[in-house]
Amino acid sequence: MNDEVKTEADVTGPRVRAIRKRLGLSLPEFWGPLGVQSTTGGRLETENVKPSKPVRIAVFTRYVAGLELDATTEVGVADIRNLARIKNLIRIAKKH
Repeated sequence: MNDEVKTEADVTGPRVRAIRKRLGLSLPEFWGPLGVQSTTGGRLETENVKPSKPVRIAVFTRYVAGLELDATTEVGVADIRNLARIKNLIRIAKKH
């Protein structure tokens, strides 16, 4: 399997697991800052399906692009909400 991730669309469960393992992070260490329970993250990693778009964007932002994103802080929660707003604006723009 090619575990190269170039865009959020490339983020799949097995690729996320490869990223997490390469970084040497446990499930809670990896998923906690994204606001995802480690049990949910573990299921996402083992299923051969794409996680939801907001999760893919959060994984890409923090672990591929290397931008600080932490759902355990007020600023991080605001950042995640802003990512969701941006996603909605993109969807609206594509319709026009």
